[in-house]
Amino acid sequence: MDLIYRNRIPLTISLLFLLSLADMMCGFLSRKTIAHSFFAISLIISFYWFQHHAPIHYLDL
Repeated sequence: MDLIYRNRIPLTISLLFLLSLADMMCGFLSRKTIAHSFFAISLIISFYWFQHHAPIHYLDL
């Protein structure tokens, strides 16, 4: 179970980088609506990831 949990984190980060690349390419090619959609999707996924997978519990004193 721990191996599955550890392998999910790089996949999520790779997805975020892929969505950011698609966002930048669409913005560069003047497809603003699609670029904004990719940005919104990547923002929602990153908020989810930071809420559930980021090591914030290390900051608890």
